[in-house]
Amino acid sequence: GMDGTTMEFQQLPTIKPSHTAFNRLFRFDYTDERSMRKGLREDVVRQIVGDAHAQAELEKEFNLLSEDRNSLRQIFSKGDSRLAMPVNLGRIIWNAQNTFHIDPRQTTDLNPVHVAKSVQALSEKLIVIPGDDKLSKEAQINSTHLFNMLLRSVLASNKVIYTHKLSSAAFDWVLGEVESRFQ
Repeated sequence: GMDGTTMEFQQLPTIKPSHTAFNRLFRFDYTDERSMRKGLREDVVRQIVGDAHAQAELEKEFNLLSEDRNSLRQIFSKGDSRLAMPVNLGRIIWNAQNTFHIDPRQTTDLNPVHVAKSVQALSEKLIVIPGDDKLSKEAQINSTHLFNMLLRSVLASNKVIYTHKLSSAAFDWVLGEVESRFQ
């Protein structure tokens, strides 16, 4: 089980926003080059605009966040979005911003597709119940389901780039910290 002394309450950011606000907060709009240039370097913007695979990955990320949101709204039907979790993601992001001296006025070198794929890879690495049998796999999914939803929502590419303004180095550090603290 998880150590109760390390558990902290955190908000699930996907439950409460309206549909319009949810789209604005979590969908990475790869069709608006002008808007992308406010947060991304020019070379990254060109990569995304010209790559259908990258656009498909960003749509896949948003669709997964939408599925998470629907699941969470069923689980927490009364709208309470506070949950005790083993890793305080907000604090890790704040530490990364301070450690790497993130300037919120600067563009980032971070690619949103890298963010989406890295968060998915991290999600698969977070093992609570090891084993390859059917029962172990199901128990693993059940034990990390809510944390993975929180992880995907807090580290969604749109939020990482436009809200948290993380650089590539800071983002990779955040992923490493989450993985080490989860274990």
